[in-house]
Amino acid sequence: MNRLLKPLLCCLLPLALVACKTKLPEGIIDASRMENILYDYHVARAMASVSADSVDYRMRLYCAAVYKKYGISEADFNRSLEWYTRHSDELFEIYERLDERFAKEASALGLSAGPGSELAKVGAQGDTANVWRGRSFYLLSSNYINRMSFVQKADTAYRPGDRIEWHFNVRWVYREGYKAAKAVLAVRYDNDSTATVAQHIYNSGVQSVAIKTEKRKIKEVSGLIYQSAEWSDKPKLMLISNLSLIRFHEKAPEPSADSLATSPVRADSLASDTAGKPAPDSLRRPRGHAPQARPAAERTFTLRRRP
Repeated sequence: MNRLLKPLLCCLLPLALVACKTKLPEGIIDASRMENILYDYHVARAMASVSADSVDYRMRLYCAAVYKKYGISEADFNRSLEWYTRHSDELFEIYERLDERFAKEASALGLSAGPGSELAKVGAQGDTANVWRGRSFYLLSSNYINRMSFVQKADTAYRPGDRIEWHFNVRWVYREGYKAAKAVLAVRYDNDSTATVAQHIYNSGVQSVAIKTEKRKIKEVSGLIYQSAEWSDKPKLMLISNLSLIRFHEKAPEPSADSLATSPVRADSLASDTAGKPAPDSLRRPRGHAPQARPAAERTFTLRRRP
């Protein structure tokens, strides 16, 4: 009996696992295909954001190219994304795989920020450097994880007086309801004192938080983004992408001009010899020399009559 039961369980177990997965309604794109679409979708939006215009012409054009590539309409994409938004666990899994894909490509290209970001081209050395070591994507949910944070130990890439800017792109994956978040950037110094700066976020698009450090050694840099959204039947998702942490070294003061080239030459220095003694006056008689007699031709005589 046990010999017959064991093969039967092995056959039924995969079927049970498949049955436990959420069944997709008709017209909803499956997870594997949705992952590929979202990959190209985010790359297209990142490319368009580099040269964004007031009417988002490039954004709509590039996204339309993605829909055409996969043979779907914008309505099909929005309908499927809305379904995955309601099933946030599956959407989290998709974005976890996307994060791995972007991280591998960024590592292969020597980048550390998200795809298409201008700041991704900034290296890890020099006066301006991208020192971000975190993930490329974060997905916050009102019903699951509603915050993200990071802590990075400072190394020789940081100097006292640096300016640090945290850049990221925000997109809310829901239409109805209040949209708000708060970002905090903090710097901890060698004496354990901490400086912080906070910024509220209400709109989608590129965001940045900056802090000017003190003339002290930096111990660590940390940050936090908190989504201010209450629990609801339909999870309110906030997508954070294209993260970068840019460190700017303070410019050193320009060296002063050569003092020898700028110091004026005194006129009286030309009238003195190398020992600093005044040059002899041409009108004064040299010592030890009698006055010379003037030639006869140059003498003048005055004749006087006797009385």
